[in-house]
Amino acid sequence: MFIFFFGGLACKKDEAVKPELILYAPVSGQQFRVLDTALVKGRARDAVGITSVEVQLVDADGNPASSRVQEQASGKDFSFSIRLPLDKTWLPSGNYQIEVVARNATGFTRQYVSVSVQEIPRALDAAWVVSGTSQAFQIQRFTNQGLSSPVFFGSGKWLSGRYFPKNGVWMQASNSPLGQGLVEAFELKPQWRRLWSRSFPQPILSALNTDTLLLLGFDNATVVGLRPDGVTGVTTSTLLDGYQTKALVSAPFGGLAVLAQASPPYIITGFRIPSGQKLASTTVAQLPAHWINQSANKAYWISGNGNIQTLFLLDCNSLFLQPLVELPGISRVASATNQGDLAIAFDDAMWVYRTNTQVLAPFAALPNATWVRHEDLLGQFWVASQAGIHQVSFPQGVITGPFSAGINVLDFVFQYNK
Repeated sequence: MFIFFFGGLACKKDEAVKPELILYAPVSGQQFRVLDTALVKGRARDAVGITSVEVQLVDADGNPASSRVQEQASGKDFSFSIRLPLDKTWLPSGNYQIEVVARNATGFTRQYVSVSVQEIPRALDAAWVVSGTSQAFQIQRFTNQGLSSPVFFGSGKWLSGRYFPKNGVWMQASNSPLGQGLVEAFELKPQWRRLWSRSFPQPILSALNTDTLLLLGFDNATVVGLRPDGVTGVTTSTLLDGYQTKALVSAPFGGLAVLAQASPPYIITGFRIPSGQKLASTTVAQLPAHWINQSANKAYWISGNGNIQTLFLLDCNSLFLQPLVELPGISRVASATNQGDLAIAFDDAMWVYRTNTQVLAPFAALPNATWVRHEDLLGQFWVASQAGIHQVSFPQGVITGPFSAGINVLDFVFQYNK
């Protein structure tokens, strides 16, 4: 009996002893704004000695929402006052916790303080204009005084680009003159600097920038998703001979790859990203002249024969095509607002299809548009033609411009602070 009791004492002696942690500030429920600095004050005590104290903002799931700050410590009774910058500019408003960890040589104690954080109002930091040909392109910053000097020159065909504010990274996809796919990532400040690049032996047929990934579609019905750090976030493929990835669409489950046979009969199908679940197939009369990503689970499709085109709405869950309205001519380019209203450019003018009224009507007297993109924050359509770049307020239809005439615009990319 004595031996057993002695062994029990030995086990307790070897167990890690956690430090005692007392927090004074911030108080529970305290409010902060993004880019504020939270002052975390407290006291850590331990019979052996405190080695460090770490603080960090985390979300409801425990994911990091700020940089981690660590302060080295010494002594058995350590008082600390640590400045914690709330430095993630993309952070949305909500309830968070400040995590405080006190460590000794063998263990640690963790405590949380509940706080609320108010997001930074979203702002448009820059508008970038991509111009060029199918063999080469350049990127310039747009100002009301004109375009800046080019910040980047690329060879090949431009496909897609986006700035990811959470990571501070610009990503772009293009095809080289030899038909190889290329994805590049850059940091923009203090100047454009390439972080990484990745090439593919086959051309990229379609590209879509989501909030977290750049999705790439290839002719072998394969989709690759790259994260801003260059890591492959998703790879999905099917065994469908004769199908090509015609479009990539944002969807609630991550994304939808729409596949189609390259020759009649035009059978289309799709698979979900990233699960790879295949959707039902359907036959269509014509493949689309234009795809327009509209919302989380719907997309627009324009197709037709000869001089007659029809606007369709595609359900991303069922691949059901709903005809909406016959168009007054052959569409040149189109773009949708985040509410689903659609601007369509024709030879003589721009028209708008309003989802709430389901009416297509003339919108702006801008002929021969070559590119159009909606900027969500200011509620403008940016329209390019040989006359220059115009900004058109929506729904008022007030036209500003032209700016920078004579360039062949391939894309507008808007850089937001979050």
